[in-house]
Amino acid sequence: MRVSKDGPLAPECAAHPSRQAFGPPQDEGEVGARAGLGLSLGLRLRLELRQGLRLASGLETAPVWLRWTNARCARLNIPASSPPIPPWSNRAFQGKQPVLILKEHSVAWSPQQDEALKEAAAWLKRGDRQVFRLFGFAGTGKTTLARHLAEGIDGDVCFGAFTGKAAHVLRQKGCEDAGTIHSLIYRPRSAKEEDDLDDDDDDSGPQFAIKRDSQASTASLIVIDECSMVDEDLGKDLLSFGTPVLVLGDPAQLPPVKGGGFFTEAEPDVMLTEVHRQAQDNPIVRMSMTIRDGGQLDYGTFGESRVIHRRDIDKDQILAADQVLVGTNKTRRLYNARIRELKDFSTPMPAVGDKLVCLRNDKTKGLLNGGLWTVKRLRTPRGNTLRFDVVSEDELSRNAVKVKVLPAMFEDGAESIPYAIRRKADEFDYGYALTVHKAQGSQWDNVVLFDESWAFREHKSRWLYTAVTRAAEQITVVR
Repeated sequence: MRVSKDGPLAPECAAHPSRQAFGPPQDEGEVGARAGLGLSLGLRLRLELRQGLRLASGLETAPVWLRWTNARCARLNIPASSPPIPPWSNRAFQGKQPVLILKEHSVAWSPQQDEALKEAAAWLKRGDRQVFRLFGFAGTGKTTLARHLAEGIDGDVCFGAFTGKAAHVLRQKGCEDAGTIHSLIYRPRSAKEEDDLDDDDDDSGPQFAIKRDSQASTASLIVIDECSMVDEDLGKDLLSFGTPVLVLGDPAQLPPVKGGGFFTEAEPDVMLTEVHRQAQDNPIVRMSMTIRDGGQLDYGTFGESRVIHRRDIDKDQILAADQVLVGTNKTRRLYNARIRELKDFSTPMPAVGDKLVCLRNDKTKGLLNGGLWTVKRLRTPRGNTLRFDVVSEDELSRNAVKVKVLPAMFEDGAESIPYAIRRKADEFDYGYALTVHKAQGSQWDNVVLFDESWAFREHKSRWLYTAVTRAAEQITVVR
């Protein structure tokens, strides 16, 4: 990894292993080092589509390329489909059939988009299944189609996403009142409920339970974006309201390292592949198309976005970014330390104003893996744990949450602590730089990406595609 000696991250970069000496990644990069036959991104995506999938083109059977792919899979003894979701019956779903009247649209739909609307409308009319999976690549119009469906529903429609950042992007795209899934279906426990829990540790802040009077229970439709991040517990709680759920996903992105995948382990009902003309004018979408087609991002300027050499990045660009993204945990720790120095934090442990990322779900506290928080108040340490109040960067209206974290989390990382010890505390680390895996499900307006796609071997295109699509308005790719 060649870095200018006077670059803003130079002290740490100088210690970073070279590409040749780096070896197989031992953290998120393991995903790139495991499965795969060196196939192109396009072919690997086709391997994941099941035979007989109804494409948005309206064909009843798979096209020739998909049948050929499945035949090749058979010869190589590779399963051509993902395992189905384990059987689970949601008794709350009684076949709600919301009234749908699709309105005229100012822009003509493509044949593929029009077929997708017909399929989704037919699903709502039948009322035979609770979940409809509308998947597609960046720029194919998933959110636009979902919003158009919502406008034709006779009743309330709830828009949600796993993270507050993704919910913010939904609101920017016209999905009014979009929020996190957590805020939609959970509520703080009452004082009496907290007492009934008989929890000896009363210093954990507000606890959460399912909000049965949530709008999710009376809505005619729930739309969930970035659905790959939803795990089994969250997915089942969402479905327990008995409301039809339209989930949006992108199979070109990396699968979550662990957890997630509740809605993506089954085949899509519709798969959108055609990027519409308006989206092709978006530089980020064009960059994602180049990556998905197996191309290389050239150095240069693409609208507000850029691809630059490492020697050309400066500290002002890094400090101005909404989020810095990297590939591996080692790089993440190095860059977090350097960025804290640039922000004049002088202590190794968190201080008021520090940006943290949550590393483990705790549904009762409203803590989600990958959620970003800011330290609001330091409390007196107790035993061998740090204690402080944090406020969510994703949901500004939420009250502060009291957390307790082992100091080693900020020194040697979670992997240095036995799980039996680690599980007794909350898990946080600095969040100025995130791995792309940890950033999945979120988007930011302005992103700086340090391209470490080389660490992910045959999955490098998929990693880079996921990274670039984390930016909503502009991205600076540094390599």
